[in-house]
Amino acid sequence: MTDILKKYSGEGDDRSVTIVIENDMLGLTNHKTLSEVVSEEISGGIKNITFDLSNLTHISSSGIGVLISNLKSINSSGGNLKIEKANDKIINIFRISKLEKVFNLNS
Repeated sequence: MTDILKKYSGEGDDRSVTIVIENDMLGLTNHKTLSEVVSEEISGGIKNITFDLSNLTHISSSGIGVLISNLKSINSSGGNLKIEKANDKIINIFRISKLEKVFNLNS
């Protein structure tokens, strides 16, 4: 199960959440929890979601898939997704797969 910490900021329509993935791996065994959390936030009216990947050292193709799925869900709701604090290894995976053009990446 993915350990997740949520940090809220802003008010009203400017309310946003940063979801900190506290595990070092995002993959097949823990991706459902992240999707559930994102769905809850979207249902609660949150439009701006940031994934803090500072603890992540590994990401599998399933992990990439869940990020893409969440991006689609957030965009469909009229929201924005940012990814921040990913290490060089994770950023490299985004670059190699050309996903740095799809995701808003902040170091």
